[in-house]
Amino acid sequence: HIALSRPCDEDLAKALAGDLATFASRFGVVAELVGRPASGVVLSGPREQIVGARPEFSALLAYHKLGGTARGQKRAAEAEVAMQSLPARNRRRRSAAAMEEEAAEEQAAEAAAEAAAQALASESAKAEGDAAPAPKASEAGPTGAELSQYEYMDHTADVVLHSWGTSLREAIAQVCVCFFSYMTDLDKLDTVTTVDVEATGHDMLDMLYHLLDEFLFAFGTSYVMCRRVEVVEFDETNLRIKARGWGEKFDLAKHPQGTEIKAITMHQMKILTPTTLTTEEGTVQRTSDLME
Repeated sequence: HIALSRPCDEDLAKALAGDLATFASRFGVVAELVGRPASGVVLSGPREQIVGARPEFSALLAYHKLGGTARGQKRAAEAEVAMQSLPARNRRRRSAAAMEEEAAEEQAAEAAAEAAAQALASESAKAEGDAAPAPKASEAGPTGAELSQYEYMDHTADVVLHSWGTSLREAIAQVCVCFFSYMTDLDKLDTVTTVDVEATGHDMLDMLYHLLDEFLFAFGTSYVMCRRVEVVEFDETNLRIKARGWGEKFDLAKHPQGTEIKAITMHQMKILTPTTLTTEEGTVQRTSDLME
């Protein structure tokens, strides 16, 4: 409490109250007139802010010719000392220290959690590396050596694709490679994508026809040329077959343009095994290679 040098009349009290409000807002303290008529000012707030505001407060009182008395200044000093040891102030200090301690604990907990997560990720990556799953069939590349067991045979209107192999599966895969080879130079193709097709038929020739037709349809829709073809499933009893081709999308800037095959026909189609010959007319025992 700071006693004014004289009581304030109504007009002076009003003007002083307005200036005190501005002063209090500026320095973050509370300044209130007390008494009727007003005869003193009560300052409250943190000690360091009151000490910092004292010169401005003294100037404000001097402006209104209301300089505080020595008794009032002494009381103000006593109030400041008492304020420093108030229990509430001590509680605020303890709260701040507790907050700092809690913040440090939270930071330590976050750091520990992050370290644990990194260690877990490292262990997971190591486990995945130690026991990496096998690639899916569609992701795996072609197996075995690259073969070129095929040729083209002259025909008045069409081209005859002729292939062979150590097994029926291999011979069927090679006729599909022959199909693509007629349309471009396979050496210019990279095996960067796959094409999966499947076919069925009422007999072996019909199944082969539909398999080649499926590859033709796939090329017509995706423009993917296949450099390698493998038969991945072959049910000779139920005449079902699945094949996968590896290659890339046809690009005139990279791939030479051969002769486009527009349709598959069954004209002169045949399948020879070591013991049988299958044509559109059916399957018979082989008799003479020259006749076949």
